[in-house]
Amino acid sequence: MAANPLPTPESHSLKLKELSLDNLARLVGASVVRRNGDAYLANQSEIDLYRSDPYLEATRALPIVICRACGQICIVITTNHLRRHNLSRETYGDDQHWPGAPLISSVYRKVRSDAGVLRWTPERKNGQSSKMTDHWAGLTPEELRPMDHKFQRRIEYSRRKTGDQ
Repeated sequence: MAANPLPTPESHSLKLKELSLDNLARLVGASVVRRNGDAYLANQSEIDLYRSDPYLEATRALPIVICRACGQICIVITTNHLRRHNLSRETYGDDQHWPGAPLISSVYRKVRSDAGVLRWTPERKNGQSSKMTDHWAGLTPEELRPMDHKFQRRIEYSRRKTGDQ
């Protein structure tokens, strides 16, 4: 039995430029073309299908997102990509364009979320908090003067809490 050439969402290693057109078409469930190395939906009717349903990628459990403006197949629709269409992140998903359309694939969002959880363990958070408290508590009134009054109140509170003067 041959191995599945498509990466599973659990593998977190989808590289669109390395997939053949056949594998991309199978992944998306539509015909695909390459232009300048990037993959696009081939037919306007397929782009219109994605435009009509902002949850189509999630419904089909796809590890990609489709740009509703041009049909490009992406992992993340970047701000630079949106600029090509004279759009911003806000206007792309507004009522005049494609409300609810995703900018980030669900797989990429999960990978980023997992990385953040691993990066900021409770021990690391507590260590960083202690370092910041020590730094701010050690500043003199002259060093604090240019700061906003809210920061000064935080420092005073920290000093009272630790008993430092």
